[in-house]
Amino acid sequence: MRRFLLQMAGESGTGKSTLAKAIGRATGAVVLDKDIIKSRILDGEEVWMTGLPEEVAGPLHHAIVFDLVDSLLQQGFSVVIDGAAFFPSIRARGQALAEAAGAAYYIIECSLPDLVTLQSRIDSKELMTSQPRVASLSGFARPGTGPITEPHLIIDTRKPPEVCLPDALEYLSL
Repeated sequence: MRRFLLQMAGESGTGKSTLAKAIGRATGAVVLDKDIIKSRILDGEEVWMTGLPEEVAGPLHHAIVFDLVDSLLQQGFSVVIDGAAFFPSIRARGQALAEAAGAAYYIIECSLPDLVTLQSRIDSKELMTSQPRVASLSGFARPGTGPITEPHLIIDTRKPPEVCLPDALEYLSL
């Protein structure tokens, strides 16, 4: 199987993490959850570390994620980045790392354009510090963000994960 880098995209509550983990299990890819890294930076839970502000945590967690992606790709692993990929610069960085490692590059956008369902999903899980508490459909409206213009797959995540996974694996040509 050819190595790949997959960036997940979409609003909070759309099922990115659920689908990313399912893809990881099905393909053996390493799944990097940006919320684990960013929440640790924001929380500063260790005795020797105080939490950092969002304006520092945001860029820092992206730098750490991409350093890990580069290392894992160079070691021969496929990688799934479980993050929102709202910023074109984030997608460009992922594409550049995949290209440099000779890996295929993909984006899957999880779509669920229903605020009530999104909020229900957010309310039903234990949230990390970095995760929004209020559902939104405006992720691509924030400064510096932009709609996905790169080739990508959009998955309607109103369907259950076991229905979405085959579509994702087909897109990844697996």
